[in-house]
Amino acid sequence: MAKTQTERAIDALVNKRQTLTAKQITSRFGAANPHGLVYNLRQKGYDVKLVTTKDSRGRETSKYTYVGK
Repeated sequence: MAKTQTERAIDALVNKRQTLTAKQITSRFGAANPHGLVYNLRQKGYDVKLVTTKDSRGRETSKYTYVGK
């Protein structure tokens, strides 16, 4: 049976400890609303944070990451 968007997001963020942008979540999991998907993960108890960083050219990138145990 195929995994749901939420199950695939949990696998990537929690189990594999990947960091993903909203655009990556949309393309990988087919989520029309990536922020809503992350909201649902948070409601289920997963500690997913949005971390904003700057590269050497000063461009900001925001990525979702799991910070739980």
